[in-house]
Amino acid sequence: MFSSRRKLQVTTPPEISRRIFSSKVAGLLLLLVPLAAGLISLAPGLDPLSQNLMHRLSSPSLEHPLGTDHLGRCLLARIAHGTYISMGSALLIALCSASLGALLGMIAGYIRGIVDMGIGRLVDTTLAFPGILLALMLAGLTGGGVLVLAAALIITTWPEYCRLARSVSRTLSGAPYVQAGVLTGFTTGFILRRYLLPQVIRPLLPLVSLGVGKAILALSSLGFLGIGVTPPAPEWGAMISAGLPYLREAPHLAMFPSVLIFMTVLGFILLSGHFEKKDAGFQHASSAKSEHQTDI
Repeated sequence: MFSSRRKLQVTTPPEISRRIFSSKVAGLLLLLVPLAAGLISLAPGLDPLSQNLMHRLSSPSLEHPLGTDHLGRCLLARIAHGTYISMGSALLIALCSASLGALLGMIAGYIRGIVDMGIGRLVDTTLAFPGILLALMLAGLTGGGVLVLAAALIITTWPEYCRLARSVSRTLSGAPYVQAGVLTGFTTGFILRRYLLPQVIRPLLPLVSLGVGKAILALSSLGFLGIGVTPPAPEWGAMISAGLPYLREAPHLAMFPSVLIFMTVLGFILLSGHFEKKDAGFQHASSAKSEHQTDI
């Protein structure tokens, strides 16, 4: 019996540790590129709006490391300053969607009953509207802009976070420590914040990381269609669209923003896989620990 108890101790195999480490390192290395671009924008003399038609469509050089666009603007400066718009908006969308979805999901999973049913109907209704289509509709009604697109994407992406938070909260609502808090007289807000929220955040991290990558793709797609930021503000998708007419004579105009989008989205996807593996390992260790305590 003693030997069987010892077998319940969970040890992570070296190959799994290497996979988790490699996905984490690869994701961070890829994300260093847009982060470095954001820091480069702080350098003096990098003006993304400064035009010089004498140097239009210039190839990469020492003066302009990534070349210039059709108006003679430094491509490095525009990509660097566009990092704040593209990545900043994507992070805002993912965090707002996760916060709204987690709050409603915890309320639905803990209170249940008619509240759970109402939130469930709201989730089903929201999922019926495609995010890109809603963003196009709102942009047509309001004239576009980053805030309009961010609001449209937040409205259509919070249900996936809500579903996960509801599932976790529904499982934990019957846990002994939660029932003890109810019998002690703790308020619903305190129980949600103190007992359920810490357990909900961990499984939401992979979804948030993946949501940032999806938001970057959505914003870039809408910017490519000319519905994103107002020109001449730099944005990665709009820069690709502006470089397409000059693809033969200056392919770097569309290539550099495309590569940056690819690396950024891939980095967040790899980080999402890293968080998912860590969460799976934590859940496996917790279940094994509870079984071990039960046998004792």
